[in-house]
Amino acid sequence: MKSLLKLFSSVKLAIVLLIIITSTSLIGTLIPQQRSPSEYAAQFGQLANLLNRFQITDLYHSLWFLALLFLFALNILICTLTRFPAKFRKAFQPKLIKDKKNILVLKIKDSLGKNWGLAKTKEELKRELSSRHYRLKEEVEEKIVEIKEVKVEE
Repeated sequence: MKSLLKLFSSVKLAIVLLIIITSTSLIGTLIPQQRSPSEYAAQFGQLANLLNRFQITDLYHSLWFLALLFLFALNILICTLTRFPAKFRKAFQPKLIKDKKNILVLKIKDSLGKNWGLAKTKEELKRELSSRHYRLKEEVEEKIVEIKEVKVEE
């Protein structure tokens, strides 16, 4: 069961299924759909029997094409459900960054060349962010202060 869940939570499987669905849709677009058998025999000759056997003459209603669509939908659903909780937690309950090296690799960072104490720095930062209409949430852990901000649109 775990291996099946792992298979369906794979983005690689989604890409492969998408390529197969796109390729077969292209075939279904190039070959006329839902015509009479005599029209297919006249247009394709012996190939008409093969097209009919693999349901390519009515591709979008064939069981195997619908099965591909179902597998793709199932894959997308399982991918979403397995990845969403972690992404949700990371977005709304971020961890406190404690190391300077981790702070320096952040995309948005800034440093001030001030020799203030922690209390003064914290108050100045709060004042500046509040003046720019940010809502602030403060967390203190082991002499590390993290101020989280969310921009409030005016």
